[in-house]
Amino acid sequence: MSGRGTAQWFFVTVAAVAFVGLGMETVLTIVAEESPFDNTGRRLVTMFSYFTILSNLTVAITHAMLARNPDRSAEVFWVFRLTGVVCIAVTGVVYHLALAQLADLRGWDLVANFFVHTLSPTLTVIGWLAFGPRRHIRTSTALWSLLPPIAWLGYTLIRGAIVTDNTGVHWYPYPFLDVNDLGYGRTLLNCLLVTVFYIALAFGARWLDGRLARLTEHATCDST
Repeated sequence: MSGRGTAQWFFVTVAAVAFVGLGMETVLTIVAEESPFDNTGRRLVTMFSYFTILSNLTVAITHAMLARNPDRSAEVFWVFRLTGVVCIAVTGVVYHLALAQLADLRGWDLVANFFVHTLSPTLTVIGWLAFGPRRHIRTSTALWSLLPPIAWLGYTLIRGAIVTDNTGVHWYPYPFLDVNDLGYGRTLLNCLLVTVFYIALAFGARWLDGRLARLTEHATCDST
């Protein structure tokens, strides 16, 4: 199998892992006996309000598109490709450093959690390092990729100020964004820290992409 063929099969695998994780999370959300929201529709909207879920969705769609055609030219695609890679990396790092100890999961909840918080982030980063594709991350790509996570932060704060759960408490998806406990000052500081972390990863990916591209080109030249 050619290198291109191997890459495409890897992209298929990553897309499948992300879609399976999302599917399990969706089913578990629908049948959940304990939830901050009684209404199934509200539970599903809440599920898709999590950064983890949106990151996995972006990874699933962009990898499925890469598996079909790795030679895409549209800038908007490469913006979302970078967004998916960086967001899923943030998902994995933040979950395992700050949130994993807060979860007490069993059975299928534990399996679904492993898919969306560990397996999908790990395979996505490995796939990007191994297969790229390269030479598609420019400064403008990194800057535009900031918009989706910033929009998510804005949506989360606005929705949290409006939506209350079954107990009448304003709902936020993560403890470090919970205005109820932290207040707006600390929450906005946390938003800034997450944004800075994202920027560092996005521009780090831009730098590393160039380095990996040159190494690949040198290796190709040496082999010929």
